[in-house]
Amino acid sequence: MQLTWDLGLEGWPFSLSLGADLRRAQDVQTPPELDERSLRGEIAARFSGKDISLTARAIGQEYRAFVAGLARLSAEYQQRLDLKLTEALGAVLEFLERAVWDEAGLLSAGASAKLELFAGGFRAGFSYGKEGGTLRASLEWKPTPILTLKPAAEAAWDEEGKPQRFSFSFGFSYEFSWTPPFLPDKGWVSGRVFADLDGDGEEDPREPGVASAVLVLNGVRVSSGKDGKFKFPPLPPGNYVLRVEGGPAGFGLPQAREVRVRLGQEVSVPVPLTPLASISGFVFQDLNANGVPDANEPGYARAMLRLVFPDGKEQEVLTDSAGRFFWPDLPPGAYRLEILLESLPPRFEVTTEKALELRLQAGETKEVSFGVREKPRPVILIQPPLAEFTWSPRTPRANESVLFDGTPSQAFGAEIVSYVWDFDGDGVADAEGQRVTWTFPSAGLFLVELKVTDSLGLTGLVQYLVEVQP
Repeated sequence: MQLTWDLGLEGWPFSLSLGADLRRAQDVQTPPELDERSLRGEIAARFSGKDISLTARAIGQEYRAFVAGLARLSAEYQQRLDLKLTEALGAVLEFLERAVWDEAGLLSAGASAKLELFAGGFRAGFSYGKEGGTLRASLEWKPTPILTLKPAAEAAWDEEGKPQRFSFSFGFSYEFSWTPPFLPDKGWVSGRVFADLDGDGEEDPREPGVASAVLVLNGVRVSSGKDGKFKFPPLPPGNYVLRVEGGPAGFGLPQAREVRVRLGQEVSVPVPLTPLASISGFVFQDLNANGVPDANEPGYARAMLRLVFPDGKEQEVLTDSAGRFFWPDLPPGAYRLEILLESLPPRFEVTTEKALELRLQAGETKEVSFGVREKPRPVILIQPPLAEFTWSPRTPRANESVLFDGTPSQAFGAEIVSYVWDFDGDGVADAEGQRVTWTFPSAGLFLVELKVTDSLGLTGLVQYLVEVQP
């Protein structure tokens, strides 16, 4: 649903326009897999005087995906000042601010400014924003009434001030005009705004028209109809700049282009709008480490992801409380999306691919997921040594030497470092060593004990009754 109001009185320098666009998309399944709402509001005020015009425009947009639990808010503010000091001297100043929020807070913000000065046939323009700036100068010089020379130069630099490109161009035009008295003295500009689905800039039969796009030519604004078609009032022959001032949500606006109006002819101009893509995703706690989000596996909040754009620029975002993240309004192209390990707690690992190479088509929403989990803690088993000994002879006599051998004792993951013997059961050590001899003074049953200690400090104990004959 779209609503537009234009408020202004004839002869007044001030005018006001309001617009609202509400869209709702929901499939017929129960429960639905798609349930989205987009709300866009716009207000613009314009003051036009003899030598000055000032336009201010504010745009707010809300996007909600109820099934995914996503919400995005964006706000945009534009200002434009046209100043005409003399017939040949003037200036244009434009300023733009834009910010995007989700439920967790601000996602991105940026601003840009553009200044253009013209004096006669000379024009100089300067633009600067978060991504860098551009300086352009051009001249139109007519050495003769029918010949126009058009040299131009342009320099651009990135956000760090490093030069990116410098270009110089030169053109000329040779004109011959004749107006027959029986022909019209004006021309027309018309065309169609269409969704450039394949990104080639050419209008194809399968590419639908785009309604409610606002186009500006020679200070006159028109909107595209339901089929995307538009037409401007008649204009005198000459060169004009056609600019798309606004469009429906989800489309990128093209650069301004020059249009030449010819006497008595209608110029048809195709205007491509690129459907913007988006990335929607989920970071989940992969409890079973199978790399697939199962029904019982919750989302992981505040994981940081980094998106690398086709031009190399980077942008980072945190997952919300449900583990979801969303990147809207992305131009088609090749992107790299990665989860940052440093944003995860110690001992956490990624169970899926850490980075994904994505190619976004016009209007596509790509769904991706990353799994994370805490590494299992290792189980360490500690076993004390096993004490064991033999003696010979097996049935000794009183006052006979008996050999006791602790060699059968074993240690696990260590070495036995101590053998302590007790031959009379009184708890007091009688001998030390792996192999010892002992003489029993009388016949009878004697409790012999061996205690071994390993290099880890663990102990083992064994006791045997030894029968001594008279």
